[in-house]
Amino acid sequence: SVLLLSIFVTEFALCSGFVGPSLLSLSRLHLVSSKPLRQPKGAHRNFGETWEAKYPEGISYGALPGVESGSAGVAGLRPNRQFALPEPAPSSSELKGESRLFVDSAEVSAWNLLDLGIFYGVTTNPVLLERAGVGCSVESLREMADAAFSLGAREFMCQAWGQTALQMMETGEQLASIDSRVVVKVPLTGPGIQAATALARKGVRVCATGCYAPHQVITAVAAGAEYVAPYLGRMNDAGKDGVEAVAKMQQIVDGMGSRTRVLVASVREVEQMEELAARGCTTFTVSPCIGKALVEEEQTMAAAADFERAAEAMKGVGKKQIGFAL
Repeated sequence: SVLLLSIFVTEFALCSGFVGPSLLSLSRLHLVSSKPLRQPKGAHRNFGETWEAKYPEGISYGALPGVESGSAGVAGLRPNRQFALPEPAPSSSELKGESRLFVDSAEVSAWNLLDLGIFYGVTTNPVLLERAGVGCSVESLREMADAAFSLGAREFMCQAWGQTALQMMETGEQLASIDSRVVVKVPLTGPGIQAATALARKGVRVCATGCYAPHQVITAVAAGAEYVAPYLGRMNDAGKDGVEAVAKMQQIVDGMGSRTRVLVASVREVEQMEELAARGCTTFTVSPCIGKALVEEEQTMAAAADFERAAEAMKGVGKKQIGFAL
């Protein structure tokens, strides 16, 4: 009824030649909002007087073109529909989810993969140190950690050593003192579990490593390890179904309500990562060759080359009329 009344008022104003800003803008206001303006209860006003209108929710009002902003009342105002804005763009952390990728190498030259920006950090162990010819000492690992952090790594993992739990605890504490971003790896042996539990109680960040069976994840969670690292490729080498075993490990962590991360290591093929990521695994450490394979898809590279060719070919071409003016 308000809408019909507004149309009638507008038509009357146009036909009679009276198109004053107050009457026409008021009718426009009703036409757009389709809701009546509500006068505050108990208030009285004459037409054109200023009063605090209770405008419909979701509508604000701005001056009509050619009308001074100081005009009295609702005259000279037009509605500006305020639509609910969509959700803000997701933050970087929201987009990355729980994913963490690491470069598994003690070769500093391989750490150029950190330049990609997708790798969270670097993982090492005594065997990788041996392959790279790097000394297995706290001082050597301190230098490596500093280098990794300078290249953008957010975490650096290195492994404690020792024949007894006490010896592993001592080296673990020394490694942890390098930087708060250092995670100490401890093997899932009896002495290793004892050392891992003690270190975790002291606030040392621990990765329980050398995991080959799902039940070992229960031990790692109980020890308070931040990570547990199953060796996927080596499990397959031993005749096990590594993918199924690792998927079960992830289920155990989830089922126990733990925040321990299953750090999938010894990855031989990117297809293994695809399968495990689809089944809930979020954290992987990969060799440089696998890291390179993650970003070199043949068809994508061919498409990118074609895009560049077209861009180069069209750089010198002038503007083309598209048939209408904006």
